[in-house]
Amino acid sequence: MDMTTDADTITDNGTDTNDTDITGTGTGTSRRNLLRGLAAAPLAAAAGGLFTGTAEAAPGARLVLRRVTSGAGGSFNAAIRGLRAAGLPPARLTDVLGDLDRTGRFTTSFPNAPRGLAKAFTWDGRDVEDTLWYPQGITGVHDADGATGDDTLLVSWYGKGANYYQGSKVTFVDADGSAPRYRHVLLVEPRAVRVGPSTRYTYEPVEIHAGGIAWYRHRLYVADSGLRALRVFDTDRMFRATGFDPDLCGSVGGRYHAFNNGYVLPQSRIYRLTGPRDRLKFSQVALDRTTTPHSLVVSEFHRRRRTDVVRWNLNPASRYGLLGSLTSRPAVEIDRGNQIQGAVSAHGTYYLSVSNGRGRGYLKTARPRGHTAVAASRQRLPVGPEDVSYQNTGGAGRIWSLNEYPLDRYVYAINV
Repeated sequence: MDMTTDADTITDNGTDTNDTDITGTGTGTSRRNLLRGLAAAPLAAAAGGLFTGTAEAAPGARLVLRRVTSGAGGSFNAAIRGLRAAGLPPARLTDVLGDLDRTGRFTTSFPNAPRGLAKAFTWDGRDVEDTLWYPQGITGVHDADGATGDDTLLVSWYGKGANYYQGSKVTFVDADGSAPRYRHVLLVEPRAVRVGPSTRYTYEPVEIHAGGIAWYRHRLYVADSGLRALRVFDTDRMFRATGFDPDLCGSVGGRYHAFNNGYVLPQSRIYRLTGPRDRLKFSQVALDRTTTPHSLVVSEFHRRRRTDVVRWNLNPASRYGLLGSLTSRPAVEIDRGNQIQGAVSAHGTYYLSVSNGRGRGYLKTARPRGHTAVAASRQRLPVGPEDVSYQNTGGAGRIWSLNEYPLDRYVYAINV
């Protein structure tokens, strides 16, 4: 089905037209250049419940997103302004990167390390052993501003088991020094709450898998497979928590808590798939800076032999990097693409991270012919591979990835 008509647009200055409200959803260059320029109950189901099923997007189909700017807690951006007016201390990216509180360890080898290893590190002992948080997505300054020599990274984690209610978080990592230093930041949905005649502003955790992330300018795009959507968070509008109760989140007793995290990263909008609920499962998202204009690549995980990859253009004229069109480019169907944990493209080639249960994973490649492609194994990956991101190093590129299982958690870059 060719869905090419979409009246919803975004102007070059980043302002919205035709904003959509989903009231009732229960929504609770270099680093120096980048830093110079950058300074809720979970979103529940809309009518009909959370989406399930497998993708059915035909090769060459075009898929349309709908912009969502508010939920049951009102306008996301109005709530962000309300939090600031209420006195919650704002935090710039420079503040977070200047306040890194954990230290990992670089390594030149680890179990089942891939060929062409360019760089690798592991987390501190608490995060290596943690069975309640699992790392998933990866992006970095190389995506945000095209930096070729900067290894500032972001990694997403989701709460598991007893920590499910804490939602998801992202980790800002400085991997350029003698040891990787980092800090966790909670993803939150800002909202307004009526208390008698007055309005109180708070935020609540975002309970999603966060299987893939892509950082572009001031915006962090996070894949939400349940809602079939991309959630968008503003890295230039973070806040510093003022309370540190490990069991609380949001405004409680005059303080703003974040489950003992020092900072929160607020959601500003959602781009949600329209049409049939089984068109595409948003398992991962990555950035392709080699296309004109730059584009977001969305892929899906399932066990079928064939899978779909769809991309949406970004708007390079907008200082915010908003989507230039809410209609995708033609979908590409990839044969032998089952169990993809991450997909990124560069110079016309897709790089796919493929899991294999508790066995070693695979890095596969696929080069489309028209709207179809066949994935072929390039090399083995460690056990439990997850998302991928492409970094232009000024010469040969690198693929950044990571693996998820406790006691075997590494972040690594491969020369490609």
